[in-house]
Amino acid sequence: NSNPQLQEQQQPIRVISFDLDNTVWKTSATIAAANDALAQYLKQEHNIQPTQRVENIMGDLFRQNKSQYCPVDNVNATKGPVLLTRLRKDAIQHLLKSEFGYENSQALGVADDAFDAWVEARHVAIESHLADNVVETLTALSQLRTVNNHGSDSTATTKTLIVGAITDGNSNPNTVECLSGFFDFVVNAENVGVAKPDRRIYLEAARQVLSRAELADLLPNHQTTVEATSSGENVQLTTATLSDDALEEVIGPWWVHVGDDFVKDIVAAKALSMRTIWVKELIQGKVQKVDATVQTNGSNARTVQDFVKDISSEAEQEGIVKMQVGAEDYLAQSLEAEFADAAISRFAELELVLERWQQELSQNDDNVATTAVAEESSILDLSTPPRPAEEEQPKTSAQELKYCISCGARILAKARFCSECGEAQE
Repeated sequence: NSNPQLQEQQQPIRVISFDLDNTVWKTSATIAAANDALAQYLKQEHNIQPTQRVENIMGDLFRQNKSQYCPVDNVNATKGPVLLTRLRKDAIQHLLKSEFGYENSQALGVADDAFDAWVEARHVAIESHLADNVVETLTALSQLRTVNNHGSDSTATTKTLIVGAITDGNSNPNTVECLSGFFDFVVNAENVGVAKPDRRIYLEAARQVLSRAELADLLPNHQTTVEATSSGENVQLTTATLSDDALEEVIGPWWVHVGDDFVKDIVAAKALSMRTIWVKELIQGKVQKVDATVQTNGSNARTVQDFVKDISSEAEQEGIVKMQVGAEDYLAQSLEAEFADAAISRFAELELVLERWQQELSQNDDNVATTAVAEESSILDLSTPPRPAEEEQPKTSAQELKYCISCGARILAKARFCSECGEAQE
């Protein structure tokens, strides 16, 4: 998909953030492997062979104490993230005490060691369950860290591309050997206290990112502004002192967010004026399961169809509208076009999308420069006659057009990507 709004507000890409679970790696397979490794660790290291698996105990504890493991923010009327680290450790302790008579202190020590073994096993499993060409794509991004701004500022070519992760899980990709070094920042829901799509997790990421010296130019007004507090003390405003609303105003299409969940990643990021790339590789036609009964982000990955069903159901229940046959498909397509600047079926296609956007930006800058030169020449040389109106906008002949192999739209014959659906052309 290609969002026409990008044509109006294109900016060089300065930040790319990724969701992790079911975007960068397959969550269910990764967690299943780590759970098996945990059971093996307890058996080999502590001679523990329980009648019930730890992940099943986690499900029981969660159902019995939802408010403890998924606290609700009553002030903002929002549900927090599932505290998976705490839940898993509590489940291990419960197992040790209830089935094997461990004392509290002893159970706590073994649970901490067992959890570390589970984390290490997850890191190993991640490498075996990555999406298509993840390492190759991230390597390409690391080589694109200098972004040409095509501006008159001589320092424009030194602008760096920041790569990070915003996740509802508790993973840190920098602790995974094959992913180490690719991510400049990692923000997870457990540390922030809220889960996506709450804007506060994205704003926390923005607060961290915009405090970096290489992005200081994005906050020219805020960084130099001095305000007087109620006590009369002058305070220089930085990202640490900026309000959420002020910080939100700074975020724009220079930030790209990549994720699999249509609501939590795509809609939420677009609400903050980010560009969005919806990656469907690991969620297409598959049931998402994590830890048997407890999911990493509290729910399955949401697709645009799920979003449409929610909207349709609420509308019909309220008597607002009766959805006709085919209406849901039309609404789904409209919503995808509205919120997703690009939708890709394979992670490896990400590089092509970013390349296309940079090409569009370069062409736009070249057109602006050409127009400026022409206007200046016209002013300096008044003897130059104006061009006939019919020559100002040359028409494209039929021979210069072709049909998109994906959606059938008419596009330029030399185009590498479709301007309507964004798909690469053979």
